[in-house]
Amino acid sequence: MPRFPLLIGCLVGILNCSPGSDSNGQSNWQIAFDEPTLGAYLCAWGADDEVWVVGGQPDSGVLWHKRDGQWTLATIPDGSLLNWTHGADGHQWIVGNTGRILHKAPNTNEWVVEQSGVSAPLWGVWAADSNRVFAVGGNPIDTGEPDPILLERVDGQWQRIDLPETDRVFRALFKVWGTSADNVYAVGAKGTILHFDGRSWRQQNSGTARDIISLWGHRPDQILAVGGRANGIILSYNGEQWTPKVLETEPGLNGVWVSADGHATVVGERGRILSVDLDDLSYERQDNPQTSLLHGVWGHDSGYRIAVGGTLDRNPPWQGSAIEMRHAE
Repeated sequence: MPRFPLLIGCLVGILNCSPGSDSNGQSNWQIAFDEPTLGAYLCAWGADDEVWVVGGQPDSGVLWHKRDGQWTLATIPDGSLLNWTHGADGHQWIVGNTGRILHKAPNTNEWVVEQSGVSAPLWGVWAADSNRVFAVGGNPIDTGEPDPILLERVDGQWQRIDLPETDRVFRALFKVWGTSADNVYAVGAKGTILHFDGRSWRQQNSGTARDIISLWGHRPDQILAVGGRANGIILSYNGEQWTPKVLETEPGLNGVWVSADGHATVVGERGRILSVDLDDLSYERQDNPQTSLLHGVWGHDSGYRIAVGGTLDRNPPWQGSAIEMRHAE
């Protein structure tokens, strides 16, 4: 979920954590592309030799595309801010404000609008395959009845899924991710974690009431979720239970990507970049050439990483930031 005044108002603000070690002062992160006035960037994701970055201003979405080492702006239907993207089997989906969903089929550059049936922001999307796709959202500052959103796309149609009973009232789900169509997790406000086992959704105990913003993993027993407002929080999952750890010396955390060797790259406010070892949750700060809030991160096992964000902690119009690390440290 973006951390900007338009949608969540003024940002405010267990377990003790020793400060993470600092890096050696040399940064392998470099500016990916420099077009800050188009808006802030919320998510990066890629497949094969392509990378996509989504974002924009509140009333206008932007999509960047990298192929053969070159970044270009993609043509998309007019509409509001884009928040997240993911795909599978050559298909790709993008979700955004006002319930916006775009879809691109394999072997085409055309983005087509799909009807979500909702008007609230959609913050996350994850595709298990070309037929099973999940999206989540909700308005976290709405003063009316809480209405968190969970959608599933089956055979080309989006349908709303009834949420299970929970032990807390919460207004939004922020991200969704899984290892397969029958092992899916959704995280959100007030420390909410929901799990889908292929038959039904159930709440899991997170051990925290702090907002959980995002999650990623690389196998069913090694998943990392991140969040927090005044201070960052990480939650590790071992296949049986979630273990939260508050990082008292770190700001709120927004994005996470996990490599196949069990290391996570985590990004957050004040341009924070952390390298986290999932075995013991020790971490090291990485130097960032910019200090703008970072909201999303993605990479692949070649060592490539991309982190995106911008001035989402200020009133719009926003300025964006996108940085890449082309080689492993």
